[in-house]
Formats: sequence, C-alpha cells, structure tokens
Amino acid sequence: MKLNKNILFKILSSVIGAVFIFSAFSKLADIRHFTDLVLQYEINIFIYAIPFMIIAEIFLGVEMFFNLNIKRNALISVFLLSFFTLIYAYGYAVKDIEDCGCFGSTLQMSAIFVFIRNIILIVFSILVYKKTEKEKEDKFKKTVALVILGFGIFFTGNYFRLPANLEIIKPEEPELLHKDITKTEFGEYYNFDADSTYMVFAFSYSCPHCLNSIENAKRFNDLEKIDKQIFFSAGSQEAKEKFFNNFDIKDIPIFENRISSATVKSFPTTFIIKNNKIIFIYKGVLPSHFVFNRKYLNFE
Repeated sequence: MKLNKNILFKILSSVIGAVFIFSAFSKLADIRHFTDLVLQYEINIFIYAIPFMIIAEIFLGVEMFFNLNIKRNALISVFLLSFFTLIYAYGYAVKDIEDCGCFGSTLQMSAIFVFIRNIILIVFSILVYKKTEKEKEDKFKKTVALVILGFGIFFTGNYFRLPANLEIIKPEEPELLHKDITKTEFGEYYNFDADSTYMVFAFSYSCPHCLNSIENAKRFNDLEKIDKQIFFSAGSQEAKEKFFNNFDIKDIPIFENRISSATVKSFPTTFIIKNNKIIFIYKGVLPSHFVFNRKYLNFE
C-alpha cells in the first residue's frame, strides 16, 4: 500500500511538472502574445521578469516531471502557483484581463477554469510535498533533466533582447504621448487636420493579435468622438495578399511599411490624436469600439 501511494504521488508530481513544461514552451512559441498580455498589467518590472519566469517554469517542470527533489520542488510549486493566481486575480478584477496567458496563444481558458485549474494544481503540490518520502538521487534522470533544462535556457535566452524593443508606453511617458503628430513619422505620410480627432492603428499583416483586432479597429468610425481612421501596416507582400484575401477594408487609408520600430515598438498599437496631439496610446489586442470608448475615450 505504501508503495502504491508513493507511485501515485510521483505521478502527481510528473503531471504538475508536465503542466509547467507545457506552459513555458507555449509562451516561447508565441512570446509576443505573452508579452502583449503582460503589458496590459501596466507594471514595468513584469516585462523584464518574463525570461526568469519561463526559466523557473522549465526548471521546476523538468525536475518535477522526473521526480527529482520532489519535496522541495512541490513546496516551490505551491508558492509559485499561488503567486500566479493572485497576479491573475488582480489583472482580472482591476485590469479586465481575461486571458491568463499561462499557455501563450496555444490554449486559452475562461477565468473560472483558470482559478479551478490552479487550485487543483496547488492541492496536488501540497499533497506531493506532505506525502512523498525523500529518495536517493537517480543520476540518469538528473542528467536528462539538466540537458532539457539547458535547451530551455538557451531558447529562453533569445528573449532577453525583446524587452528593449518593447518599451512600455504609459500615460506618463513623454516620448510620444502629447507629442505633435505632425512632428512624428506619421506626419510625414498623412496631412493631419487640427480640427479632427483621429484613430491611428499600427499593425502587422502576419501578427495574430493584429488580425484579431482588425474587425474591432474598423468599427471605430462608428464612434462620434473619432472623425477619421488611418492604418499603418507592416509585412511582406505575401502576408499582405493573404491579409486582403480575408479582410475587406474600405474608406480607410493604409500606409504600408512606413513606420520604424522607433515609433511603433510592438504590434498592434493604437494612437488617439486630438488637436494634432497624441493624447492616448493603447498597446495590445484592440477591444471593441464600445468597450474602448467606455474605458478610454473619456475626453470631451
């Protein structure tokens, strides 16, 4: 009976480990999706913590999957999962963030499912911590785990360059906010009228988050506060052809490959311009025009 219990808790440890591994590599598969999601929390340090979080998930996942240092790692799992759950609860309650980003863009879940899943994993981790007996190290498992961990750190290391290219534009950041639009790259390609209010949408033809935002972006002309829309796009000719085979954009001027990364650091990014001044910047998947108007367009 004792042997069966030990096997059961080792299986639970492997299940928890597999979840962490899947979570880490799902984020790496579409790191921009997870980065855009983290940006929505509007806490600067989070963006730089992403690589360390992914490495921690890989390390914890591999060790738990191979039943190495089970008691220690189960305890770490309890604290890590509790921390992630609290952060997501904050984002859901305060920032209206529904996607937890746990598995990148590979698998998205409803909020209630996220909370239930995390509670189950926390309970499993507590059981593994309390019931598993300390065993001798398995050198073969340890070697395999180190190899997998090494590959994980290598792939994650490529991400360290990204935060520098994805600086967060917050309301208090003066780089573009409140800047005269005519003195930016946008003003080089479009003649803005000081008497009109504009919505400028910068996107990539191949970005899945941009594609998910397009239909919402097109509806902004239904808002009384927005007089005109302008799109700035980026991408290859092949991506452009695929885009226009699936989306019909009429009466909205589109300027292709005109904006540098110094102006638009990530896609999609939405700019609101009034009196020739950039008064609001929104990064990430664009919500519906109704939600955007209610939450952000509170100017007269």
